[in-house]
Parts: sequence; structure tokens; C-alpha cells
Amino acid sequence: MKNQINSIGIIGFGRFGKLLNSVFMERLPQTRIKISNRSEPKDNLAEVCSCQIVIPAVPISEMLSILKQINPLLGKDSTVMDVCSVKVMPVKWMKQELKKGTPIIASHPVFGPDSTRSGKELKGTNLMISNISAKTELYDSIKDFWRECGVNVVEITPEEHDHFSAYTINYNHLIGRIGELVGIKPTPVDTKGFKVIYEALQYVTNDSWQLFYDMQNFNPYAREMRKKVAAAVAEIERRLEN
Repeated sequence: MKNQINSIGIIGFGRFGKLLNSVFMERLPQTRIKISNRSEPKDNLAEVCSCQIVIPAVPISEMLSILKQINPLLGKDSTVMDVCSVKVMPVKWMKQELKKGTPIIASHPVFGPDSTRSGKELKGTNLMISNISAKTELYDSIKDFWRECGVNVVEITPEEHDHFSAYTINYNHLIGRIGELVGIKPTPVDTKGFKVIYEALQYVTNDSWQLFYDMQNFNPYAREMRKKVAAAVAEIERRLEN
């Protein structure tokens, strides 16, 4: 099935764009890969947008402007697949900004360069995906590709994704950033439990603060989660005082 993927265009060549390129180059050797990046020009944007699958791998806060930019350049058979770590807003933007009839797939690869050793260890990781308006054959080919990489493919709605991720991914990033600001470091008397926590903290803090801001600001359930965390800390303080 994966042989139905004949060309992929990646817009943005940051840490995650490079990860996707590395995975596709290694595992889809017959597929044409095109890359467009503002700070490091590679392929012409129009050429990238003519690919069978077009992936905007840009910060969430830049997604809307990128969609406006690529809309007139998309090929008549191009499918746009986002990889944002939030889903409700990007899907809304894609429906709003892309020309009527543009095939759309919402996805979130729930992994990164650190957790997969730059794409070398994908087995056991998760990928959220939802078919918004793409052809079934291509959608199935994409799912088959990731499954062959050892990735768990999770089909849920954008709303379900954002609710789940607010209390998992967003929570993990929040705790990691708290640890960073507190100044958490390894010591000679670390427990195994602390080492697990510190390893997770390193994954989070290797990502940009911009990603953290975007995940917290564009996930509609994130503020609710943060309020619960603040209330829990206040309750612990109250119990300690008593």
C-alpha cells in the first residue's frame, strides 16, 4: 500500500521537518521528497506544493499564514496533511483557508527527534490520525506506512485528541518546564523514579519554548488542565499547613 505514495512535500525544515525527511528518505526510497524552508532554501515552494502529500511542518502559530501562502500553489491532486501537536484549530484553519475540495488529513506524530533517536527508533511510538476529506486509498497507504515503521496508529477525532493531549502531552510539557525553572538537576543520591522524571524533562526542554506556548495556547483544553494543576498545588500546600 505504501507504494501509492509517490511524492511528499515538506514545508519547514526545523527539528521535526528534518526528522520526517530522514524517515521518509530511509523508508520510502522510491518516493520523491521535496523540501521548502524559509531560512534554508532547498526546493521551490510551488514544486513542493505540487506533491501528492504536502506537509506543513511549521510552528502552530505560523500554520494559518502558511496555509494562506500555499493555497494558490497546491496541485489539483495534492493532499494537505498537518502534523501539529494540537488538532482542533489546525483542522478549522485548513477547512477555512484551503480551496474547496482540497483533501485534508489531520495527524499528530506523538514523537520527536529525542524520543526516536532522530527517527531510528520508531517502534512503539504513537501517531494520531483522522481523515477529514482525503481519498481512502491514500489515507490507508499513510496508515500502512507508519504501521510498517512500528508506529501505533490511533484513529480519533481532533476534539478527542486535544482533550487527551491536554492531560498527557501538555501536562508533561508543563511539568517539564516547571522542573526547568525550578532548576532540577541530577545528584549523587537520585532514585530510579527521579531518573525517569529527569529523562522525561530533558525530552521536553529540548523542544522550543515556542512549541510550549503554541501547545498551551491553541489547545482548547489546556487552560482547564493548568487550572487543575494550580488548584492541586494549592491543595497540597493547604494540607501541609494543616
